[in-house]
Amino acid sequence: MSSPDENTDISQNKFLFRLSIIQMIPAVVGIFIAIVALFAALNESDAVRKQQQAAVWPHLQVDRSNTSTDQNVGLSLTVRNRGIGPARVRAASVSLDGEMLMSWDDLFSRLNPISERSYPRTDSRVGSSVLVPSDDVVVISLNTDVYAQYDLASLNDVATREDTETLILSLRSAFSEDRVTMELCYCSVFDDCWHVSNIDRDPKPVQNCSGYSNENNF
Repeated sequence: MSSPDENTDISQNKFLFRLSIIQMIPAVVGIFIAIVALFAALNESDAVRKQQQAAVWPHLQVDRSNTSTDQNVGLSLTVRNRGIGPARVRAASVSLDGEMLMSWDDLFSRLNPISERSYPRTDSRVGSSVLVPSDDVVVISLNTDVYAQYDLASLNDVATREDTETLILSLRSAFSEDRVTMELCYCSVFDDCWHVSNIDRDPKPVQNCSGYSNENNF
């Protein structure tokens, strides 16, 4: 049989145990509330971050257009920002049949090697530029009507109208057959980056643009 002192000790231990459990409940509840509050804060922070990113989301696209009239045969390639935030272009490149090129002249000489003269054109370098929303940059444009506007036939270093038209038609064919690819890598002001081309027109997220070359004249 247990002595009275032993029964008293047992009762006291049970009481202290119950008391400790009761005291622990508020602490557990407090920890639970803190975890819920932290989770809510993280979710809210993530939502705010996504809203900020969406508010400055750039969307570049590479568009090609052709002109065919009795007076003019032309081709142009335009980079447009159709997003709602500025696009910082980190790299721009052009390739023919998978081989990287250094300039438009490099492309022209490969498509129309017969003529060694320069082709009248307008072009802009889009690499390392910033395109604000609704910005359009014509990166290359060739038109035969320029021969009617200016006396180019007297210039020995300029290609003839016939050679320029041949080049334009060769460019159209190469673009239509996906032989020519213009690629861009660009980032938002928050350094979210994308890759896009005239072939894959839906921008794909990339970690950064370090893997894309910009050592050319595009």
